[in-house]
Amino acid sequence: MDASYIILFLVLVYFFIFIRPLGFLHVATVYLVAHFLSSKHNTELYGFGQSADDILLFGFIAICFGHIIFLLKKKNTLLIKKSDYRVSKTRLSSVVLIFALVIIYHYAVGGIPLFSSNILFDRFESNSSGFFGIPGRFNLFGGVFIFFLAYAAFTIKGKEYKNIFFITLIILLISMLFKGSKGTLIHFLVAILICRSVITQDTGVRNRGPSSKILIPLGALIAISFVWISNIHISTGVTRYTNLFDLLITRVIEISGEGYFHAVTSFVNENGFGFGGNSINDMITFVSRLTGVGEQYYTLEKVSALSTGSTIGLHYIVPVELNIFGYMYMELGLAGVFLIGSLIGFSTGNIGFEILNCYSIKRITYLMYMQFFLFLLIIKGDLIFLIITMGISYLMFIIICKIFLSKINA
Repeated sequence: MDASYIILFLVLVYFFIFIRPLGFLHVATVYLVAHFLSSKHNTELYGFGQSADDILLFGFIAICFGHIIFLLKKKNTLLIKKSDYRVSKTRLSSVVLIFALVIIYHYAVGGIPLFSSNILFDRFESNSSGFFGIPGRFNLFGGVFIFFLAYAAFTIKGKEYKNIFFITLIILLISMLFKGSKGTLIHFLVAILICRSVITQDTGVRNRGPSSKILIPLGALIAISFVWISNIHISTGVTRYTNLFDLLITRVIEISGEGYFHAVTSFVNENGFGFGGNSINDMITFVSRLTGVGEQYYTLEKVSALSTGSTIGLHYIVPVELNIFGYMYMELGLAGVFLIGSLIGFSTGNIGFEILNCYSIKRITYLMYMQFFLFLLIIKGDLIFLIITMGISYLMFIIICKIFLSKINA
């Protein structure tokens, strides 16, 4: 047997035994394993790129290293922090209403990709509602934020916030369904798992929240929605698969890791390591897209064009998911892979521990949002874009909260 499979198996054993509870990193690992298998397939297909799967293994090992560092440094005492928001139901309902109205505005003006005849391309568009893409940012991350905020209030303040929490759950589910993407359904599941990480039933410190049983009907709903959206994609006649079974095999073994494979092989061979150049390019491109000045392209778009044989500026470039190890390898080689992997491993453990030791609604919301950020960062690898967009979005959301939620002077 190939030694790489043995190493991967040992890493997965570590993940599922020592990194608890089940959460965003475990779901992200499924994506990375798919990229690993896809890299094996592409290496055989193209006859080069033997190191592509090894880079991912090195990233996995780096995560384990970072998590072990956390375990060696973590404190065993529970340090409960007091709540910093006096959240009334009326104030929280006002915040939820504002976010809901902005999301509704986005779909009313920009259209609903799920019902679009051009769904395969419209699902990637987030600036269709104008206003410098602000409503689109609310749609991308606002639903997740208010879901986390409502859950923090529910689990800390009491069952009187239960109805608001379930309203935000419905808002989040509908907004993600409307995006017309299969991946966002997985994002919804990750948001649920992140909420579960707040509960501390084992320690008896905090045990309020939805039971594990909620995952069963939600999982069934996600599966049904996945089949529905997949059939819509297949019906367009321009996909590389013709049925659901073919979709699963083609998606996992061939398509999932194509972008990553070409990023760490062809792109690096042609352009060399970026040493920060790719990140600078992405920052310039973000400003260019925001202001409408110039014609710049993100690094992920360049990789996509390379992997599909498309011409930038002539063909529509479909975004690809590199994963964070692919992006960091393009920038700094194996040093970048080790650095980001170690940070992810340490941060995963540290955030998970702190969230169990926190009774601050604001802090818990932030920590859950950070977990969601790490999940997207791992699977997409779009480092600069995610830092900027999720960072700006978080600041906007916090400003709204400061206006409507009163802070305790203590």
